[in-house]
Amino acid sequence: MNPFIKKSLCNRLADEARRKVAKDKNYRKLYEYLNQPTDVWEHKHFIALEALTEVDSHTLKRLFGQKSYEDTENVLSKRSSKDSIAKFLNYTDWESLDNDLIAEASIEINLESQKQTFSKIEKEINLLKNQVSDLQKQLREK
Repeated sequence: MNPFIKKSLCNRLADEARRKVAKDKNYRKLYEYLNQPTDVWEHKHFIALEALTEVDSHTLKRLFGQKSYEDTENVLSKRSSKDSIAKFLNYTDWESLDNDLIAEASIEINLESQKQTFSKIEKEINLLKNQVSDLQKQLREK
């Protein structure tokens, strides 16, 4: 799974889980768990997310990068897991969600590429500024 797609999917899952439990006072403790940053989530957080999404906690841990998995391309291999996630995120099916994730990822990839290009240009500009400064010093010394 593309890292940008994976990140977007994880963010959407966490945000939707937080949104759903925030509405119900009975879920106060669950909201406190899920409101923590996902990079510090532990087993209890994924059990809570499992209860909401109906996706196995081990699958969720692999998706969020909390559990190692050799086949990183197929973190979500079961159709039922994909459809449960899509349903939880208010999509009719996995394909609809996947299309949105791909579109979002292409924007992120484009932005990342532009950031790298700008960073290279900025370095070149700074190098040229230093060269101009050195030349100015040399001219003043003459």
